[in-house]
Amino acid sequence: MFRYEIVHWYETEDSYDAVTEVLTRAVDVDGLFSDPLLRGCPPVTLIGVENPARVQPLERGKHPYACGERLHALDRHGRVMAKVPIALDVVSVAPSALGDGLFDVVLAQSPSRNPVRWRDRPAPSARAVWDLWREGVPAERNLWGPFDEEGREAWGHLTFLARKEFEADEVGGVYELDGRHATDVPGLHLAMSEALVGPGGYFGREFNAFKDCLGGGWGVKPGFTLVWHDAQVAHEAIPDYFQDVLKLLRQRGVAVELKSSRRTALGELAARWAAGWAKAAGLSAESFPDSLQVSVDQHVEHVLTDEGQAAWHLTQLRDGDWITVATTAPDEVTALFTGAGLEMRLRETLMRRALADHPAPEPPEGFEVRVTPGDVIEVVLSADGAEAASGLMAVIGEDAVPHRIRTSPEHRRHGLGSVVMGLLAREAVKAGAEDGLLFATGDGLHLYRKLGWTTVSDVVIASRTKGEA
Repeated sequence: MFRYEIVHWYETEDSYDAVTEVLTRAVDVDGLFSDPLLRGCPPVTLIGVENPARVQPLERGKHPYACGERLHALDRHGRVMAKVPIALDVVSVAPSALGDGLFDVVLAQSPSRNPVRWRDRPAPSARAVWDLWREGVPAERNLWGPFDEEGREAWGHLTFLARKEFEADEVGGVYELDGRHATDVPGLHLAMSEALVGPGGYFGREFNAFKDCLGGGWGVKPGFTLVWHDAQVAHEAIPDYFQDVLKLLRQRGVAVELKSSRRTALGELAARWAAGWAKAAGLSAESFPDSLQVSVDQHVEHVLTDEGQAAWHLTQLRDGDWITVATTAPDEVTALFTGAGLEMRLRETLMRRALADHPAPEPPEGFEVRVTPGDVIEVVLSADGAEAASGLMAVIGEDAVPHRIRTSPEHRRHGLGSVVMGLLAREAVKAGAEDGLLFATGDGLHLYRKLGWTTVSDVVIASRTKGEA
């Protein structure tokens, strides 16, 4: 059984602060939970009321601005767990079986004074949620996971009343979001709140409230990192809402790392390559559970990290967009893309190599070498003051991704490409890189194979020409 109290609240014309007065207490309540399909408010029975004489409507005009009654559900610590509006039209008062001096009071819902509506009552699914909260604010994560959307909304309402708020580290901190149960909007916000605040915590129940919490009034320090595990769950269940939340987080300076449990080893390599490519080329890239989306000039290139989502991504392509898939079934992916009316581009090859023993031939006589270290390494070979060969290599952690390895036509077939790659690899190892990743065109395959790069998979590339449907 729960403990409940009935309070009268009012606001004066001079203040918006609510003044409350406890009228009576009851051990339990029957008939409170309402099925929305009934569209009505059945009577409520207060069981074990201490002072039934006070359960009466207050005189009109006693308080000048606004007034009403609420039923408070209390947890075992006496904390107000939930608040429900209730009208005090008494139908009957009878002695209670719970003990001498206690009464059971039946209340009908008055249609006259600030009528209580069916949606002000908790839904039946909230009963099990309240049972979990009766022992106090939950200390375990994901207890809300088994509930349906209505139950999760009830859980979110309890977090709002508990107001266990966000306390970020001074430098932002790293927070882990368990996305396994984020299958609807309430579930996404409950998972987000638990990640940032902890079990039973509140960080918004819907988009605008979440936006307010990110606005700086909740102890948020700029620059914190959110690691979103199983992000593909929300991405598939509520894609538009997921995209809106992700966009807002990034706009507010939150570094979001999306993790997908379905990402394959091949997809992970493609993601690492795409991140390095974007860095080397100076392009902006956004990470999603099943792709990296890189902005290139006037279009976006979708580099998939979950090949199984290729068909879904076809529906997301806009005019001019490209889609790139590293795959061990290139003919099947090609058939899917051509069937969707996309323009096929030349296939490429995903290749990989350990960098520690990468060949590094010396440049031929007469060539000057310029090496510019950094996160993006640049190597330029010049002859007589003119550029003969060049290349870039981005370093991200232990990965290095070469980009734009070029040799001018008059200097080809002199091994300059091998020299550039060797210098880049040597400098990348100095910067901490261990593994090299690249997408090779047909023209570059011979060079990379000669340098010991091995083939991982084919890469199928297509684009939606403007005007295609």
